[in-house]
Amino acid sequence: VGGDRQQEIARQAKALRDERRATLDARHEYLFGRLAEAIGIEPPQVEDHVLGDEKFDCIDDFFLAGGRRVLMFYYQESKNPETNQPVYGRLANAGPKKRVMISTGDESVSLTGVLYYFVRPNQPKAVTPANIVTEVVFGQLDASNGKMLESIDQLLANMLIPLFQQYEDWGALKTRSNINVQDFLDAMSQFTATVNGASDNIAHQVKLAPSDNDSTLSTLATPNDYQTM
Repeated sequence: VGGDRQQEIARQAKALRDERRATLDARHEYLFGRLAEAIGIEPPQVEDHVLGDEKFDCIDDFFLAGGRRVLMFYYQESKNPETNQPVYGRLANAGPKKRVMISTGDESVSLTGVLYYFVRPNQPKAVTPANIVTEVVFGQLDASNGKMLESIDQLLANMLIPLFQQYEDWGALKTRSNINVQDFLDAMSQFTATVNGASDNIAHQVKLAPSDNDSTLSTLATPNDYQTM
């Protein structure tokens, strides 16, 4: 009975994957290609991971006019074998492997690897095969090995702040000379400095180890006792 159930699950999984694969177009190929290039794997591997993701529909929503503004992917080991894979499953003895997983930001899965994101600055405009290169911005944040703050600092200092400083169309605020715009840019710079300082502090932190002299310390009563120990 167990074998029959596994075969049925596999059959349904294959049918779903084939159905989704039939809907792929140049937009999906672009996303998978950018992810594959950034990660260092082949596009078919990215496609294989994403086709079975329970949040696959987020991709199509990202393409719609007025749809999702940000599309995020985690690339990391899945601590829960069932995470993002309720349909096509996974072999019980396969062990933890790094996977490309769609993230909506509201799941319980913590970021321990790298976050890759696609952003639509012009949300009311639909994303098409013809405009995806110009309408979608791609970036990443690396949280592996405790590098999240460093990654955020680089994103702000090397991309966002220079972009904002060159930006001229501020909508109702008119131009960059508006005091509110200047306050915003100053706040961004201050925040970047704070992140940089926090990252530097963590990099130079001193980790204390448990003491072997607890019994000795309990006998110290005067400054002279500490000097002679």
